[in-house]
Amino acid sequence: MLAARSRPFALALNGEIDALGMKRTPDVARGPKSLAARYTAMPDPTVARWKLRGRVCLWRYRRLGPRWHGWHLAADTEGCASLLELIELMQRAPFSSRATLPLTKPPEAVLNVPNRDTYDAHPATSWTLIYPKRLTEPGTWELSSSGTAVSLRFGSDYFPVLRKAIVDVSERTGDYAIGTELPDATLIWVWWWSGT
Repeated sequence: MLAARSRPFALALNGEIDALGMKRTPDVARGPKSLAARYTAMPDPTVARWKLRGRVCLWRYRRLGPRWHGWHLAADTEGCASLLELIELMQRAPFSSRATLPLTKPPEAVLNVPNRDTYDAHPATSWTLIYPKRLTEPGTWELSSSGTAVSLRFGSDYFPVLRKAIVDVSERTGDYAIGTELPDATLIWVWWWSGT
């Protein structure tokens, strides 16, 4: 697994633009917010026009042991193709980019794939991918959540990792995690779509 950058990012100059090249939203000072809410990327226009097709799900288990910490990913065939298109667009884009995906509530058949108690599964409603091109270290992986909104800020080292994970989902393989080893809450578990 790739290691995440351990030092926190620092605000640059007057605080309006941070060291990641992200623009701070005006209400940051009012309290803690998710990564997606605190920063708005100066988006690449091609990525900004992308729209999700198909179904993509993220969920987590709140009361299971550390082995199951983190978020769990599954997508149907169309959702996988759409995610692969997004990853390709983000990697080729000349500018920093971000995309927010509206997520589908995972069907019971999908929740049954990891063979865990489905009553303990709590789904996310949105997933924001943030790639600050040339403004972050290649091995960066920062997964955060606020309520049901999940955000992933990642560096260029993770393009092949994300691509392989999505291909594995589409081929109905998985049962492994991507991300950083510590803490476990930064992992995304890779599963596959089941049912209709």
